[in-house]
Amino acid sequence: MKLNTRLIISLAVPILCLAAFVVYKAAILALGVKLVLPVSGYDPRDLLSGHYLTYRVDYNRPDLCRDSYASPGDRVYVCVRQKGEEGVESEVIRSLHFIPAEGCTAVIRGVCDERGRFTAGIERFYIPEKESAMLERIVWDRKAMIVVKVDKNGTAVVQDMLFDGMPMNEFLKKHRNEKRR
Repeated sequence: MKLNTRLIISLAVPILCLAAFVVYKAAILALGVKLVLPVSGYDPRDLLSGHYLTYRVDYNRPDLCRDSYASPGDRVYVCVRQKGEEGVESEVIRSLHFIPAEGCTAVIRGVCDERGRFTAGIERFYIPEKESAMLERIVWDRKAMIVVKVDKNGTAVVQDMLFDGMPMNEFLKKHRNEKRR
């Protein structure tokens, strides 16, 4: 009897943790502040990583980590101001703790990596393998953006990726229809 109880608990705990994680991310998608951020490719060896497209988010400020005097691994908060559908302005909030900043559309929490780049866990997006080469070219041509939802604590989740201003599924559907003609 004791063995069965341990087995049930050892199976239930990871399943419950995964379910909680999914509910947390879904809550951010449902309730978070929407941002549209431009992206670009940055490493030809790693742009396509399996079925994921890896990119750099353009916060319109190249030296976020240097501006904040952050060391690799330091948590950094970035105030993002949405300027229309395709542009953003950003500034580093110089604090180790979250402080809601006035005038920010949203504040994104991330870390500075060893290369001095700000990463917030939104730098990858799942794409269909068949369409990967075409979508990769669009990212390199700087015609791609991500739609992100950000919660009040600065956690960001990618909701969709836009190619030539269209959501990925809509863009792929249009592209497939044009190919058939």
